[in-house]
Order: sequence, then structure tokens, then C-alpha cells
Amino acid sequence: MTRKILLFIPLLFASLLTSCTRDQTQVQVVHTPLLTFTLNGTATWTAGNYSFAPVYQVVVYPQDTLLRPQVYNRYSLQATGKDEVGDIYQILITFDAADKNQLIGTYATQYNALGGLAQVQLFNLTNASALEAFSLCSGNLANAVFQVKNQSVTENLITGTFQLSLCNTRDTTTRVSITNGIFENVTY
Repeated sequence: MTRKILLFIPLLFASLLTSCTRDQTQVQVVHTPLLTFTLNGTATWTAGNYSFAPVYQVVVYPQDTLLRPQVYNRYSLQATGKDEVGDIYQILITFDAADKNQLIGTYATQYNALGGLAQVQLFNLTNASALEAFSLCSGNLANAVFQVKNQSVTENLITGTFQLSLCNTRDTTTRVSITNGIFENVTY
């Protein structure tokens, strides 16, 4: 009987060891995109959806004709959303980068080796019979800044800030100010 018990114990341990398997766990990181700004210091706008147009190359000619033109990769971010009052706005931000694998930097209307801010447009879509369009003010371009602070090349994500002064395209004396612009985990 003792011999049967002694043979049974190793068989019991062997069956327990072979029946144990490691648990497999999958971890997935979910990035929640955010795109928001303050309009005229009062209303906070948040994007309901956004998209990037396909990247293409453009040639930018410097104002100094003695300098050579530069080839850039053009990125166009378009987002639509509402502010807390319910007004619907669409924003289009177009910037040019010299290296598509290195977007981190500050983009302004004055181009540098990194690139520059090509165009910004804001459309007030709230009232279909009285649509308003705004674009960068020609006299106040120094205040237009779009800054990419972080980039994940493997996940195609960027994070950063922006601030802009925009003029009404029909009446340039009417201006809007975009401050506290934030974009986080935006897929480009």
C-alpha cells in the first residue's frame, strides 16, 4: 500500500505541473484624441471629429530670391466641432515639414529649415444663411504659432499647442482670437 502511495504522489505532482499553463494577457493602449481651443477668450470649442488629408509635397519659394526654394511635406488637419453655446465651427490648419519623420517643432508663417505654417482657416457653420470665414490676418502673422511637442512615428500620433489671430475674409476689421489651442494623440 505504501508503495502504491509513493508511486501515486509523483504522478499527482507531474499531472499538476503539466496542467498549469501561463495566463496570456493582451494589453492595448487606447489613445483618446483631443482637439480644443478657446475662441475670443470666452467660448471653448472641442472637435467632434477630425481628419488629415493625404500628405503631399510642395515647393515653397522664399521671399529672398537669392535663396533656393525648399521642398516640404504638407499636412492639412481639418476638424469640426461645437463650443459650449452650440455654435459649430470647422478649422483647417495646414503646415509644411521638411522631414516627415520629425514633426516636433514650432511652425510659424515665417518658414525656417523645419518648415512653416502655410494656412489656417476657421468657418462658422452655425447659421447656414450667414456663414463666416476667417483666415490668418496679414498684418498680425507673428502671433500665429502651431507647435508639435511630441510625436510617435510608430503610431503616427502628434501632440502640441497652437494660438492664432484670424480675420474675417470679407471684413478684415472683424477678428477672432484662438488661444489655449491643444491637440493630443491626434493621428496624422
